[in-house]
Amino acid sequence: MHDRHLDHSIAGASSEVAAQQTDGLTVGRDTIQHFSHRLRSLLTSVGAAARYMQSGNLEPPVQSEMLVIISEQTDRIDALLEDFLVVANARPGARGHETTVDMYHLTRQVVRELASEAQSVGVWLVLDTAGTIPPVRGRRDALRQALVGSVRAVMALSRSGERIVVGLADFSPGPGEALVELTVTVQSQDDRLPARAGGLTLTDLSVDAARRICEMHGGGLTLNETAPGLSWRLPAAPVQVRPAAAATACSLPRSAFG
Repeated sequence: MHDRHLDHSIAGASSEVAAQQTDGLTVGRDTIQHFSHRLRSLLTSVGAAARYMQSGNLEPPVQSEMLVIISEQTDRIDALLEDFLVVANARPGARGHETTVDMYHLTRQVVRELASEAQSVGVWLVLDTAGTIPPVRGRRDALRQALVGSVRAVMALSRSGERIVVGLADFSPGPGEALVELTVTVQSQDDRLPARAGGLTLTDLSVDAARRICEMHGGGLTLNETAPGLSWRLPAAPVQVRPAAAATACSLPRSAFG
């Protein structure tokens, strides 16, 4: 089996990075090694599923399962390439046009899309919001990329039976400082699971890409120290106050009042 879309994505990533490196921008050794390891792992999974399908006549349910695996891993490879391009400064989250982004709608959509992926490894993915969430100003595709990468980075460190809670809240530390706070944290209700430190680092490819995208939107990303997780804070979009309509005087003849 051969995926032309995947070949095109890999070729595009290579050419964009090469073009940037000719301008004096280089990619760190750790980033290259992490990218190579993740890409090799995903390609191995796709290849194994493809070879299994070619090994003989499979029952339709098994074929469907293999196709789902190939599709999911291909999507993961595409996301990995996009993160690499951001970290390599070849595509600094600049896809799409700037607009007002409904973060609640975007986050809910991503949680729904990744819910089955989380369940496949025994983890529950839930959304927790507090109050009305103001929109942010930015590029929707880039913010979606950062959100997917953040959730998957935390998911990779979770254990079966745990919950990943994606929290969204209006965080306003003071007058004129409207911020949107997004958190992705692991929660466990099983006392038999030992506590552990955060586990994430800013050198993780998807975390690094998410951090850069947050900074591009005027915000920032921080890592939890006590448990796997991270948080964003992005400035809310300026509130546009519409000018009040001018009052119009209306005179009626006295006869109208009797």
